[in-house]
Amino acid sequence: MSDWSGGFGGGRPANARIPVKVHRNVSLVRVVDPLLADELLARPKLGRLIVGRLSADLLLVSPGKAIEVVEELRKMGHTPQVVGE
Repeated sequence: MSDWSGGFGGGRPANARIPVKVHRNVSLVRVVDPLLADELLARPKLGRLIVGRLSADLLLVSPGKAIEVVEELRKMGHTPQVVGE
């Protein structure tokens, strides 16, 4: 039997350091359905306000653009729940 465990960790030595960044004060949009995230990213205005997709249901908002994102979601008929204002 061949050793398949070498594929885990990307061939990196066990003691190798992985660069990590920790960010404070970020705004995220979490959706219930990943298809909704696709729809939001496809909208021109929201697409410009969202920096990237962190997972199927989690979007990262451009710094300082959270209020604009909430307003745009409301215009679309959504009722975003804002947490941690």
